[in-house]
Amino acid sequence: MRARSISGHLSVTLVALTLVAACMGGAWSYRATFTNAKSLQDDVLTQVATLAASAAGSGASLTTDSTAAGDAATDIDISTLAQAGLPPSTASGILTATVDGVQERIAIARFGDGPAMVALQPVAARTDIARSAATSAIVPFLILIPLLLVALTLATRRALSPVRMLADELAHSEDADLTALDAASAPRELQGFLRALNAQRERVVATVAHERLFIMQAAHELRLPLTAVSLQLERAALAPDDAQLRARLDDLGSGVARSRHVVEQLLSLAHAQSEPDGAPRYEPFSTVLRSVLSDMLVAADRAGVELEVVSGADDHTPVPETAATSAMRNAIDNAIKHGGDAGRIIVTATTERDALVVTVDDGGPGIPDLDRAVRPFARGPRSDADGSGLGLAIIVEQMHRVAGDVSITATRLFPTGTSVRLSFPIALAGEPSHGTVTVTDGDRADSRVPRTDR
Repeated sequence: MRARSISGHLSVTLVALTLVAACMGGAWSYRATFTNAKSLQDDVLTQVATLAASAAGSGASLTTDSTAAGDAATDIDISTLAQAGLPPSTASGILTATVDGVQERIAIARFGDGPAMVALQPVAARTDIARSAATSAIVPFLILIPLLLVALTLATRRALSPVRMLADELAHSEDADLTALDAASAPRELQGFLRALNAQRERVVATVAHERLFIMQAAHELRLPLTAVSLQLERAALAPDDAQLRARLDDLGSGVARSRHVVEQLLSLAHAQSEPDGAPRYEPFSTVLRSVLSDMLVAADRAGVELEVVSGADDHTPVPETAATSAMRNAIDNAIKHGGDAGRIIVTATTERDALVVTVDDGGPGIPDLDRAVRPFARGPRSDADGSGLGLAIIVEQMHRVAGDVSITATRLFPTGTSVRLSFPIALAGEPSHGTVTVTDGDRADSRVPRTDR
């Protein structure tokens, strides 16, 4: 957006409109006054000719040869047709003719059987009189325009002073001051802007509070494994023989692996939350599924869990590669670590309306608090589980990025366990909408919770 002054733009616009209106009004006034002056002169000239004809018909005479009241060039001369050099048959009325080399405006009048009389006035003198009258009519415009321009400029600056005051208030406020601005006392034109700004400030306050809580939780989650690694390293240094040293180093390796897993999960969550919205890269679902299964087979074998794909292995529906890979990998990883008691994890994929629905079911103990489960660092009751508490939070973020939905419910395929349902839109129309998270259990109705940005 090109930077420019609202006050300057408004002042220039008003000044330009004022000048245009003043010029049009002045031109119309000048033209009307000039025309009316000429018409009035014709009326006067006709009246003089009529008076002269009336006087000649009664045997008297009328002359204008007395001392002129003003400029002699503007005097009206009275004569007969013959004296004016006009033929006797000239009709009564107003005409313009050249008399003795001078262009004259002539009025001819007859009264009864008397002679025709002529009233003459130089055209140049008449034009000067009309122009002088027209010029006098536009003098008020010439005086008013500068005063009006100054008044408009001052009025514009005064009208926009609340904007400058608001800018000064925001510029001199402290960086951490995100209190709501007083929109009720502001001009109506600024109230909508201030309400939107206050709403944005509220979102910023909520985001900052969430970020601080997240950082505190992340620091706590990283401190525990790092402390364990430090203690294991000290124990390894005190090992009395090679066998115990190797055993303690194995424990140390497990601790380092857990720390690395937490860091990787934190990076995945941060990447999902900070990735700019844009057109994602799409790949066939079958390709993404094979890639995820190949990554998770080692972990499943180590945990003694069988991964079973019931349907969708040959589904070539395009899905967003990054979001689908991350969401399915975390869903399966979460099922392996927390829900592998039944020895099986069932993956299904079906097309429902305009979405590809992927479901991951496990036979574990289930999730007692489903609302809390989607929050970062939330863990289940099995404290011995090797997890960071970020898996479901990452799934929620990734599905939100592609306007997808996440549904976490109690599974129907096992006596106990959890079912994670991922719904990927097949065709996105218009602006992407925010995804939703649905959490249900067997004793309550579905509740659909909008996802909120950190």
